[in-house]
Amino acid sequence: MASLLKKIWRDERGYEMAELLVIVGVLGVIATVVLGTMKLGLNTAAGNVGTKVNDIVNSWTSTP
Repeated sequence: MASLLKKIWRDERGYEMAELLVIVGVLGVIATVVLGTMKLGLNTAAGNVGTKVNDIVNSWTSTP
């Protein structure tokens, strides 16, 4: 794999290919961070809704 990357890097078009690989890698990292943040936000929202539902059900079943 390393020799293949060296070959691509030394090729005339290798610079373009290397730039493309860097761009794809950076975009992949950004997408991973964004999706991870969204998932965390959705989990928090779902937890809040679940807590609210539990509070409502508990108010129905509890005796004053």
